Formats: sequence, C-alpha cells, structure tokens
Amino acid sequence: MAVIIVVLVLALVLAVAAVVLVREQRRWTVAPPPAVFDIDDAVAWVARRLPSAVTAQLSYEDVRTIIELQVEYFARRGSSTNGSSPTPPAAVVVGGTETVEFILERTARRPEPFTPEQVHSVVEAQLAYLREIGAVGGPANPDDLPQPPDSHE
Repeated sequence: MAVIIVVLVLALVLAVAAVVLVREQRRWTVAPPPAVFDIDDAVAWVARRLPSAVTAQLSYEDVRTIIELQVEYFARRGSSTNGSSPTPPAAVVVGGTETVEFILERTARRPEPFTPEQVHSVVEAQLAYLREIGAVGGPANPDDLPQPPDSHE
C-alpha cells in the first residue's frame, strides 16, 4: 500500500511540474523576459572586442568608466530604465557622436583624458553588446522618429 501512495505522490508532483513548465514556456514565447544589463558582463564583453590599439591604451576600469557614462547618457535621454520607470512613449534615438561628446566632456579633467577614438570604440562595442542581449533594436526607421514642429506657425 505504501508503494502505491509513493507512486501516486510522485506522479502528482511530476504532473504539477509539467503544467508549470508548459505554462512558463508559453508565457516566454508570448513575452520573453526583459533584457538585463550587467555592468561586469558588459565590461568583459566589450573589452574582449575592442581593437588591439585601444586595448593597449585602456584598462578595464577605463572601459567601465566609459560604459557607466554611456548608461548615464542613455538614462538622461530616457532610453534606459531601472524596471520601475514607465517605457518612453515614443522611440528614443541615441546617436554615437552625441554619446561620445557627452563622455569626452565628462572625462575632460582626467589626468589622461580619453581620445574620441577610444570612446567611440567602447561605445560601438557597448551598443553591439546591448543588441546581443536584446536590450536595443537596430537602426531607427525614419518614419518612427519624432518629427520637429512646423517652423511656419
């Protein structure tokens, strides 16, 4: 009798597990989990993909500084959130040149300031990382961009 009870309990546990797995698999198919940005993963990923001329000049801390400033710039533009903020109502476009200029301005007082080439290399690799983890889309469609107001009003 005890063997039958153990088999029934085991069958019940397996049935519940199967139902939960199927439900979660369907939920992920409809709405995949949001991309999660991890600064340590980003720094390692970006550092491995920088051109050798840049890696010879930048430390991991330099790469981290540039990435942190890039994330700060994204947050200021409304293109990144911490999960508790509402999603922006329209597409947010962040250009590489604007980001590089922001980072160069913020780091200009360093004893050895970054060069535009160094920052641009890190920014481009970081954008590739964000695409890789599904945090950003591809190039913007001009039809999706906010249009400037008419100047003849």
